Amino acid sequence: MGKGKAKRESSGLKKLLLAAGAGALALYLFDPDRGKGRRARARDQIMGKLRRTERRVARTGRHLASDAEGLRQRVAHSSSDAKTYDDVTLAQKVSSELFVDPQIPKDRININAEDGVIVLRGEVDEQKDVKKIERLVKKIDGVEDVNNLLHLVGTPAPNK
Repeated sequence: MGKGKAKRESSGLKKLLLAAGAGALALYLFDPDRGKGRRARARDQIMGKLRRTERRVARTGRHLASDAEGLRQRVAHSSSDAKTYDDVTLAQKVSSELFVDPQIPKDRININAEDGVIVLRGEVDEQKDVKKIERLVKKIDGVEDVNNLLHLVGTPAPNK
């Protein structure tokens, strides 16, 4: 059997199966006893599917629109200038960002802000901690400078 003949027979078989399926569907939907209810149920299911799809498309459209608006707002309000904070807010910001590290002794360090300059007072265990804390504070957005008065346990403060 050649390829052309097999393809024609396959095509004919597909047409036959499609016609048989269409006939069975017609008998199912147009049955004199139950056809009306079956058609109504099929219509309701199809309409429900369309409504759900419509809601899903609308929800996706709103989501994309809100994402685009958010992006537009970020671009419109982005600036390369560092934010300026009042002293109380800046001191709180430094405290919250600095004390994320559990190695930094929260109970022995006092943080104040004076015109954007952070003043660190207190005692630490090692000299490397003094430099580490100062370096971390300088990286925080809004900090203009650091006045580091931290000292080792048992030694006098640098300003004394």
